[in-house]
Amino acid sequence: MQAISRNLNQFLIENFNTLLRQEEKALSLYGEGILSIYEFHVIDAAYSLKAEKNNTMGEISRKLGVTMGTLTTAVKTLEKKGFVKRVKKGRDRRQVWLEPTALSEQPFLEHRRFHEEMVRAVMERLNPEQLAVLDEALRVLADYFSSVTPAVREQPAAAAQPFKNLDII
Repeated sequence: MQAISRNLNQFLIENFNTLLRQEEKALSLYGEGILSIYEFHVIDAAYSLKAEKNNTMGEISRKLGVTMGTLTTAVKTLEKKGFVKRVKKGRDRRQVWLEPTALSEQPFLEHRRFHEEMVRAVMERLNPEQLAVLDEALRVLADYFSSVTPAVREQPAAAAQPFKNLDII
């Protein structure tokens, strides 16, 4: 069990970071690095939620798991680059919708293609039984991450930095 625990920890830490670096490298080839990985994710969320007719800034921030302030900063940059625009619709002028522009379609498709290829590469290497076990394991991980994420965000600053006050010689 200890070896499995060690392997799981290694996977979660090292492979997550490796995935982000590979994604960044693959997507940096598009547009000579015009967009950051986070900006690709904002565009992706805007497109995904637009398909559901729910592409408000609030929903996008929830989908990405970031604060409205963090999202607003990215959106300002994306607006300056011409990839999105903010729109106020309807009676409630406080609600802001994020509309992808025609310029964002290609980055959106490139980002989606990267993820589809990654998923396809894994699925081609596993048989149906292994895929079923992997699917269940990923559901358990997703449940865990969604249950701890709100608790982590709500911690006071001192609790979020547990080693800050330790005297280390």
